Amino acid sequence: MLTTCAAFAALPSAARLARCFTAKVLTDFALDGLVDTAQLLASELVTNAVKATGITKERPSWSELRERCSLVSICIYRTPDGRVVLEVWDRDRTPPVRRQTRPDDPYGRGLQLVEKLSKDWRYRWPKTGGKIVWCELGIDDQFTLTVTEL
Repeated sequence: MLTTCAAFAALPSAARLARCFTAKVLTDFALDGLVDTAQLLASELVTNAVKATGITKERPSWSELRERCSLVSICIYRTPDGRVVLEVWDRDRTPPVRRQTRPDDPYGRGLQLVEKLSKDWRYRWPKTGGKIVWCELGIDDQFTLTVTEL
């Protein structure tokens, strides 16, 4: 099994860094066809992790960074049986909640996207603390999603 992990400061920039990391890893795994979907999933999971444990303000002060900044991490696995698993860790133990949204809601569709674009997604509590939210893609999966499905 191929595995690669990275940790980022739990700041708004973490989602962008996770997208770049995911693209690099999947390209290295020779899975270029999954890059777009996996980047979106990684971005949603990392954004949720930052909201749960990090600083969401675009320009936090030095004292906010020193006192409140934590880490989030992402691990990407390629399994021998043809799956790619994205795992995102944060230090909060609160389970993720899939929200019900109305068509005009500007936010709240992250886990809906994860559910629609992955084969499966769940969460677990590692012995080391915090939580891991993960999702799984098949190497041959092709997903099409319309706005009305959300």
